[in-house]
Amino acid sequence: MVAGSGRTTFGFLLKDILRGIVLGFGVLLVLSAGYILIENFNLLEVSATSNSPDPTPSPTPVPTASPLVSPSPSFTTTLKLCKYEDLNANGIRDTNDSVLSWKFTVWISGENARIIESDRNNSATAGCALIEVPVDRTITVEEEGRSGWRLTKLYANEVGIDGSSFIYGSRNGESKNLWFLNSLSTGGTVLGVTTNTQPECVSLSANPTTGGATLPVSLMGKGRDLDGIIKRMEFNFGDGDSQVVDIDNGETNRDTLRTISHTYKKTGTYVASIRVKDNSGQENEWSATPESCKVKIDVQGTVLGTNPVQPLVTQKVTELPKSGISGF
Repeated sequence: MVAGSGRTTFGFLLKDILRGIVLGFGVLLVLSAGYILIENFNLLEVSATSNSPDPTPSPTPVPTASPLVSPSPSFTTTLKLCKYEDLNANGIRDTNDSVLSWKFTVWISGENARIIESDRNNSATAGCALIEVPVDRTITVEEEGRSGWRLTKLYANEVGIDGSSFIYGSRNGESKNLWFLNSLSTGGTVLGVTTNTQPECVSLSANPTTGGATLPVSLMGKGRDLDGIIKRMEFNFGDGDSQVVDIDNGETNRDTLRTISHTYKKTGTYVASIRVKDNSGQENEWSATPESCKVKIDVQGTVLGTNPVQPLVTQKVTELPKSGISGF
């Protein structure tokens, strides 16, 4: 019993050992298979990653400088406004005439009126008002009217001007210096009272003054106004036609020129003339027309296109001329 029992015990032990070996080997196989699966998965993942094309990086935007746009040149010119007390009311700026603080109204065509004030204590401007005005504009300047003060003379760039206001066309590089001389004594013009000086027709020229019909002629008229500006110019061609020209850039006490063309269609001698009107004139207040504002135009020859058409002369053939050939 004992010996058989020992063999039986040994047999069970051997089975346990074999079972353990088999189980251990199975575990190893399972672990090995798992490792292989994991490694294969990683390899596939790495392979898929390595086979994928690298994404092209987006280019970094390079900032581009906006083109510099130069602003349109805005030209201005200087306007200086000065007010002096004319102590002896002689209309001349004497050395003892003192500068005054004053107000001026400045109208610039296309803009609202500006009130400009001078300061007698401003040493930088010698007590005057100094402003910049745009070029190629019509500028009108008037001084403020105050009780008891009378205008004795107005000067523009040291040239005496009649009237209490000044109108001019601003030009690039050409400044204006206005002096208003006033007095509290008698004499002069009471401020706020406007007196109108009649405009003057200065001259009329033509080119050519003679020629054959039909004759195109260029005519240039010139006018001047001492206390305002020339606003209209009427050309009378002497052949029954006339033309009125409106002017918007005249200047006080300065020649205003206008040139137009006219064609004389008929032969004859014509006298062309002009007359002018200022900014204060009424509808019927035209200037006189002196001889200097008249010019003679002599049109000679026959006007083109007026020659009568001569009829064709036909001759009836009553007998054929002999040819000189025998039998005919």
